[in-house]
Amino acid sequence: MNKEQKLQVALFDLDGTLANTPEISLQTWNVLLKKYKPNAKLTTNEYKQVFGKGSIHTASTIVSKYNLPVTPKAFVKEKRKMYKILLPKTKIMLGVKKFIQHIKPTVKIGLVSNSLKKEVKLVLDAIKMEDVFEHQVTIDDVCCLKPAPDMYEKALAYFSQKPTQCIAFEDSTSGIAAAKLAGIFTVAVPNKYTKNQDFSLADQKITSWNITLKQLEKSVAKKRANK
Repeated sequence: MNKEQKLQVALFDLDGTLANTPEISLQTWNVLLKKYKPNAKLTTNEYKQVFGKGSIHTASTIVSKYNLPVTPKAFVKEKRKMYKILLPKTKIMLGVKKFIQHIKPTVKIGLVSNSLKKEVKLVLDAIKMEDVFEHQVTIDDVCCLKPAPDMYEKALAYFSQKPTQCIAFEDSTSGIAAAKLAGIFTVAVPNKYTKNQDFSLADQKITSWNITLKQLEKSVAKKRANK
C-alpha cells in the first residue's frame, strides 16, 4: 500500500463514541425533570428517541411532554450546569483507548464534537485522554453543528489533508451525515442508545473496537476502487 492509500488522519466523535456520556446526560435530564415533576422519569427507551439530536431538541421534547413551567432554552441552561457537575463520573467506551494507542504512531488524531469546549475538557479529563488529540473542533468553533459538515471541514483544513486520506468514527446518524458530507470515509460505532438508528450512510459499521488500522485501510481502498 503506497503513501497515497494510507490513512493520515483519524477523527473521532466524543459523546457516545469515545466516552459514555449518554449515561451521564440521561441522569442529568432526570435530575432536572424531578425538580419540576418529582414522580416523572425519562426512560432509556424514551431517551433513545431524542439522543443525538441536540440538547434544545431534547429539552423541547421533555418540556412539552411533561408540561414543565420552563422554556426549553432555560431548561438547557440548567442542564448544562448540572451536566458539568456530573461529567467527571464519565467512563471511557470499552476498547477505544487500546485502539487509539494502536493507530496513534502512524495516524494523526483529531476530535470533532457537538459539545462545548469546556465540556469536552471535563470529559477528556475524566477518561484520561486529555493529551491524545492533536486538534479539537467543538461547538465553539463553527456556526453549524452536525449533521452539517462544517466541523469536519474545519478539521480537514487544520490537518491539510484530503478527505480521502481521513477516516471518521461516529455513533449517530447526524454525525455520520456530517462526516459523509465532508467526503470522509465514515465508520459507525453504535452504542445502546443509537444501535437502532439508520446507519445506511456509513461506509462501515463495527460493534467493537477490536479492529486494526490495516483492516480499515483495506476497507477504504476497496471503497475508492469501487467508485
